Amino acid sequence: MNKRKAIFKWYRMSVTDLIAHARKVVAGMTGNATYTTPAPTLAAITTATDELEAAQTAASDGGKELTAIMNARRDVLIDLLRQLCDYVNNVADGDEVKVLSSGFDINKLPQPIGTLPAPLKLEQVMGKKVKGLKVRWGRVYGSRTYLVQRAPYTPGLPYPTDEDYRDVATVTKARIEMEGLRPGTTYLVRTAAIGTAGRSDFSSPLQTIAL
Repeated sequence: MNKRKAIFKWYRMSVTDLIAHARKVVAGMTGNATYTTPAPTLAAITTATDELEAAQTAASDGGKELTAIMNARRDVLIDLLRQLCDYVNNVADGDEVKVLSSGFDINKLPQPIGTLPAPLKLEQVMGKKVKGLKVRWGRVYGSRTYLVQRAPYTPGLPYPTDEDYRDVATVTKARIEMEGLRPGTTYLVRTAAIGTAGRSDFSSPLQTIAL
């Protein structure tokens, strides 16, 4: 089961955004009956936020020393907020309402992927090192494996029916190399993507010639 949890993506925040986020968290947790003993304390977060804001104002005039002080105070606040984020997750224990009330951002739950589309862009790979048949296709997002089928074919005749195809292999990569075939023999090759919702339709068959 996927739990909701507080997240703190400090690496995406400017100093201004970090200050705003810290104040939002303090506001959310002040008087919040869920979080009775914040660790670190909200007073410590507020002090670190005020000090960072003052350092940011001072550093706006430039100078390496003032900028270094601002960066050091930024690191202090980040460390405190990371600790507080862990505290929130321990107390909330996956409860979405409790997490949201803390002022922290909340993680996104993975969305289930439905029925997958059939693979596209099947093509035969030619080359001196290929012995048999080598076929590749475009990857299908959400697929775990691919089922590959093959049927013998005489050019000019109607395409084989589904019953004429035989399973070759189930592969994890969007390619397959089939060996032990009679050179010059024509085959139709098709593949289907397999994901959490099951198997997709088969691709349009690719006419190939064994090398």
